Amino acid sequence: MTLGGRLTVLRLQATVAGLTDDDLADITTEETARADRRLARITALQLVGPVVHVEDIQS
Repeated sequence: MTLGGRLTVLRLQATVAGLTDDDLADITTEETARADRRLARITALQLVGPVVHVEDIQS
């Protein structure tokens, strides 16, 4: 699920739970930070060795 999708679901859940706008802002900040950290980890990954395609292995 995209970050936008997750935030939409969280907003709906927050509304149902009766959370305040401040609570929702905190949750949104946490989710955005989590997504940023995930993206940073993915970006930091470096390939180890050559990229091998599945087709190459199967043939």
